[in-house]
Formats: sequence, C-alpha cells, structure tokens
Amino acid sequence: MSGRRREHEDDEDERSAKLRGALHDVSNALTVVLGWVDEATALDLTEEERRAALRMIEAHSHRARDLARAAIGAEVEPASSRIRTVDQIVDDVLAALAPRAREAGIVLVVDPSGDPSNVLDAVALHHALVNLVLNAIDHSPRDRGALVRVHVTPSGSNAVAIEVADEGPGVPPSRVAHLFSGASTRVGGAGVGLVHTRSVARRAGGDLALVASAAGTGATFHLTWPCGDGAPRPSASRVRGGLSLAGLRFLVVEDDPAVSHLLEAALTGRGADVCVVADHGALAGALLEPHDGAIVDLSPLAGNVVAAFAAVARAGRAEAPLVLATGSADAIPDELAKISPHVRIVRKPYEIGDVVRALTER
Repeated sequence: MSGRRREHEDDEDERSAKLRGALHDVSNALTVVLGWVDEATALDLTEEERRAALRMIEAHSHRARDLARAAIGAEVEPASSRIRTVDQIVDDVLAALAPRAREAGIVLVVDPSGDPSNVLDAVALHHALVNLVLNAIDHSPRDRGALVRVHVTPSGSNAVAIEVADEGPGVPPSRVAHLFSGASTRVGGAGVGLVHTRSVARRAGGDLALVASAAGTGATFHLTWPCGDGAPRPSASRVRGGLSLAGLRFLVVEDDPAVSHLLEAALTGRGADVCVVADHGALAGALLEPHDGAIVDLSPLAGNVVAAFAAVARAGRAEAPLVLATGSADAIPDELAKISPHVRIVRKPYEIGDVVRALTER
C-alpha cells in the first residue's frame, strides 16, 4: 500500500471517528429534547415546571443544532453555546467591558459563586449582564478607582442571583417607581436598557429589580436567572401518565449529565427512587443496594463493559429489567444478552415512554 493511500485512509478513518462522535452527541441532545417534550405535555404540571421543561427543550435544541452544524464543517459562533456556568458568563462580560471601564477610570470587581451549576441561554444572560454593567459604568463617578462590583450567589436549587452595584449618585426616590418605565436621566440615554434587560430576564424565567439605592452611595440591581441543571421536579404524589413507579428503585448509568438529569426527573416524577452513576468508579457503591431495574449507557463502562454489566445484573432483584440505552447498536450484543434474559434495548434518541415501557413490561 502506497504511503499516499495509507494517509488517505487514515484521514477517512479520522473523519469517520469524528462523525460518529458528533452523531453520538447529537443523539444525546435529541434524547433530552424528546424527553422534556414528553414531560412538558404532562397534564399535571405546574406552570413553573412547564416553563422549566420548555427552557430545557430550547437550550438542548440549540445544542443539537450547533453540534450538527459543527459536524458538517459549518461555522458555529462560540456565543451559541446555550448552557454555561454563571461564573464563566460573568468573566466573559467583564473581560469584554474592561476597556470601557479603564477608559472611564472604573475598576470592575467580581465575587464569583463557585457554583458549578449551568444556567440556561447563556446568550441572553450575557446580553442582560452587558446592559447592567454598562449602566453601572455610565452612572459611576469618574474618579480614578471607583468600583463596579458583580456579586454572584446561588439562589435556591434552580436559580442564581447576580448583583451589580455601582458607587454613583443612586436613584432618586422620585424615580424608583418609574425606573423600568423607559425614562432616562442620562444624557443621550433612551431609557430602554433596564426595561429591555428586565424583559429578557423575565422571558428566561428570571427577574430584575432595584434592591438598594441611596443618595451618593450608588445603586444595586438584583438579577435572578434559572439554572439549566435543575428543572423543578414534580411531587412524587402526582403520577405521570397514569403509571406509578412508587416504591421502586432504578439505577441510571449515564455519563451525559443532561440525559441523566432527564431520566432522574422523569422517573422520580413517577414516584421512583433513582440512583445515578456517571462512571465505572462509582458503580460499586451504587450496587450495594438492590435495584428494580437499570438503564445503562455503555460509554461510562468503557474498557470493562461485560464485567460491569454482569455486576449490574447481579445487583438487581428477581426479573429486574436491564435497559441498554445506546445510539451505537441496533441489537443487544451477544455477550450482554447472555448475562440476563431481561436485557432490553432502547435506541437513542428515545422518548421517556420508551424507557418506562422497557422498565415495566414483563
């Protein structure tokens, strides 16, 4: 075989490997979309739960689109990443506005949260924060060293709170009630920045408010934003789709956090107890307690698939189903089928109903 031909085949193998990886990621993203569509159409959802499910659908639809675009070589803007941590977004905003702050003699200070939770729609949050920090810079005194401080804290289990404070003249009491009406006291200002920012926040499921202002001591704005990792879970007392899984324990072996979160929310919403394992190292501890069924993606078990799958089977109660959730196989591999007569396969992208049927049909 000539060197040129071998090089061509190596290039083809590399492209095929990249394409397989991209299809795997797109399949996972579509699994999340389909799953949250199923959850969003449940009749017993609260409005908060439905909005959270729709935000998940939007975020992961964008993710699937961007993955597909990247796979075919199309340009994908970095800002199109819809799920990031709040600290990452704050860092990006302050870096982008650093030249503007230096020109005005303002020092930008951040108190990060250290919270690893993701927020939904990073683009919209980035836009909202740019508006707030620019507003703080524009209203700060031009004395060298005046501070604009951004303070980030978790706000409950499903949101983060971001405070932007300046050392400017503050908001006069006569204007507080009309602050978000569109009026502006800044020379050349149209007064739409705060109105628009509040509108962006509320569309995302958050809010914006003025929380502190006194003459000569500056103003502090409080922005809340939903986390992408924590869609509200329904009470286990409410049964989805007429099927209760109350009293059952299921094991989920999945290394994609969005997919595992979907499965955990969907199964606990039907009354089940769920144990999630993201890698082989955590599997042994999860198998100390027997399960009534398992949903297993093979990628977290790479390198020791057969032995790990057999251990999952041994930890199951009598006739506990083992659901192989995969996007890379059309049939159950022979070596896994031999482990248990209760192995079933669900192809990604799947719907929650597919998984529930595989776990409950005898």
